[in-house]
Amino acid sequence: MSDRRADRRRLESGHRRAANVRRTVVIVLTTLLIAALVAALALLKPADGLVDKPAVSGASMVQHVSQTEYGLYCPRQMALADDTNFGDSEYQATAGDIASSALAAAFGSVYSATAYDYPIADAQDDQARQFSNSDMLDSANVKTLAGDVANNAQYIDAKLLEAKSGTGVAGAVATWATTGDLRGASAASCVTTALSNSFLLPATDTGVTEQLVVANPSQKATSLDIAVYGTKHSGKLSLSTRSTLTVPAGGQATWDVAAAAPGQDGVYVTVSSKETPVAATVNVVRADGLKPQGSDIVTPLGDFSDNLAMPGIHANDKVTALVYAQRTATVTVSWITTDGKIEAKTVSVPAKRVSAIDLGQAPAGTVALIANASAPISVQSTITLGSSRQADVAFIPGRVRQRHTAVAIPASMTAQLDIVNTSDTPVTVTMRGYDASGKPTGVKRADIAPTAAASVRPKDIGDNTQLVTMSSKAAVTWGARLTNDALAKANIAQVAYVSASSLEPQSREVVTINDQRIVH
Repeated sequence: MSDRRADRRRLESGHRRAANVRRTVVIVLTTLLIAALVAALALLKPADGLVDKPAVSGASMVQHVSQTEYGLYCPRQMALADDTNFGDSEYQATAGDIASSALAAAFGSVYSATAYDYPIADAQDDQARQFSNSDMLDSANVKTLAGDVANNAQYIDAKLLEAKSGTGVAGAVATWATTGDLRGASAASCVTTALSNSFLLPATDTGVTEQLVVANPSQKATSLDIAVYGTKHSGKLSLSTRSTLTVPAGGQATWDVAAAAPGQDGVYVTVSSKETPVAATVNVVRADGLKPQGSDIVTPLGDFSDNLAMPGIHANDKVTALVYAQRTATVTVSWITTDGKIEAKTVSVPAKRVSAIDLGQAPAGTVALIANASAPISVQSTITLGSSRQADVAFIPGRVRQRHTAVAIPASMTAQLDIVNTSDTPVTVTMRGYDASGKPTGVKRADIAPTAAASVRPKDIGDNTQLVTMSSKAAVTWGARLTNDALAKANIAQVAYVSASSLEPQSREVVTINDQRIVH
């Protein structure tokens, strides 16, 4: 019996030893396997698609965000900077029989467009006016709004269904007078709001007023920094007045450019908002004693470029080109005529200083002026028509080429559309016309040779054409030279111009920076 118990104990002891050996072998093998895997992971690089790439602290990513809601500001009709009556009535300044008209249109995928009298009152809904569309199918989804800007400027709030080429809002205002100190015609395209605006303005001589008007349609007040560069030396001018301006929410403010920087042959002005986008224009009025020498509404400049065009300059216009560059550049300005390109002048432009280039009278057949530079520049032409007894003035900014644009022709004005192709290849443009209610009036195509121009009357597109869109595979620059029949009948010198407005998507670059110190 005892022998059987001893055998059982020996057998059980053997099983335990065998089990311990197996466990030891498993542990050793597992350890070796884990060590092998660790070594493999350390030495082998896995496929890129199987590994999440952590963001590097400080790395940035740039994304383009398209704007689907934006504001458009249509300035009030031309007015005197100071209409206070004093002294003998025969020597008092007067606006005379000043009148105005305005036309705006929404093209393409626009969800809604609403206009408000500006400055904006507390009860916006009481003064809101929706753009109308007489026939959605026949009008190709063009919504319009016509009126005047006699008592107030207009602010247009537009909402887009999507941001794409051919979609947007364009508008223009025109004013005219046959009597008084504002005799002649003035016009301007409606302008979009922006954090920064810049202007090139004429000489700040005696008898010239240049009133900056800034509108702030947001619900938050903003402060502006204003910098002025002149023709006398490079760099910012020391101003005779303050260089800051506060604009209340839903309101506007004015600033006298000529008083701040007198005695310059031209000035470059930048207006920068610290808090919210603003809309800015400049009312320029020139007089020689009691003799009116013209008035116009100046709109902000476009982008700096080494290739800019100024269509709308015609034969016998007296032209002065104002040029500003961030760094020294060589600039060549040339007339574009029906007979081809004629070089006018080549000048060296110093950095951060305005250069005023007197070009004399435009030659016969002139349609435009172009500027080619060795470095990016801003340029604007001052054109004058008339005599020492009465003259009128207009300002035509240099613009870059665009593919999708539009022009509005306000009521009581007739137009000539001047188109410039500054590229080295021919281009075909397609013009579509609409009347003031948005109904199509016709389609016209034009072929333009390299470094050449073409002129088209709106009536050539179709009867009653007051809105024109232009599209092309290769970009062009164009605008409308305006005239008023009442001024022509009264033998009043007149000159007015509106630039084409972009119908390209408005996009902004948004930069995001990874910071591992921030815990979400």
